[in-house]
This record gives sequence, C-alpha cells and structure tokens, in this order.
Amino acid sequence: MPSKFDIHVVDSSLLIEADIRKVMKPLDAYLRTPKSVAPPRVLEEAVTEPGQFAHFRASASRIQSLFDNGAVEVEEPDYSDGRTSKAVDKIRDCMASKMGKMGHLVELADLQVAALAISHVLQGEKVEVIS
Repeated sequence: MPSKFDIHVVDSSLLIEADIRKVMKPLDAYLRTPKSVAPPRVLEEAVTEPGQFAHFRASASRIQSLFDNGAVEVEEPDYSDGRTSKAVDKIRDCMASKMGKMGHLVELADLQVAALAISHVLQGEKVEVIS
C-alpha cells in the first residue's frame, strides 16, 4: 500500500525509543517508503553524543546503521523561504512558553525538525513528522 505522505521527518526520540524497544528492523522498513530525513542535530542527539559513552555505544551504533544503510538521510533545514523562519520563531516561543523556559533553551533538534517539516510543506509535499 503506498504511503499517503511524500516524506517522513524523523526526530531523535523515535530512533532512541525504537532501539530501546528492539523494533529497529520494522522501523527501518517503515522509514524507507517514502523517503525519510532528519536534521543534523537529530544525528548528534541519537548517535554522536551517546556514542561517546560506553553504556550507550551499542545503541548509538544500531541507530547509526539507519543512516548508513539509507533508511534515513541527514538534511539541513531550508530557511531560504522567510515563512520557515517566521514559523520556527513562533514554534520556539510557544514551546518556551508551555515549558516555562526562555526561547534560547528550547532544544535545537525540535526546532530543526519543525523547520525541516515546514520547508517540505512549503515545497508542496505531504509530510509526516515522526517523534
């Protein structure tokens, strides 16, 4: 059955939780159709940073394999359309307000996921954000 989406935008929480629950193989299959992308900060949160600690190294390696085998591609958010920046600013302010934080304390990965999704929507694509 074809997907109703043109692209998946993936957050680190999905990747980490899938590894904890030992469902990486089905996730790998799901992420291949349609194309799946993640911003650079997601790779840092799910692979680079945890991989520095022996306790998390095996998990980071399993998550890295999703990127290595092409199930997920790293893609920079496109801020060339001013509407993306304006929307992300509003999202940051809303998240900060809901969490009782200052805007600069909102996680970069969350904002990059939002920006990546918005930039694909502005290109006319149907986007599924998975977190």
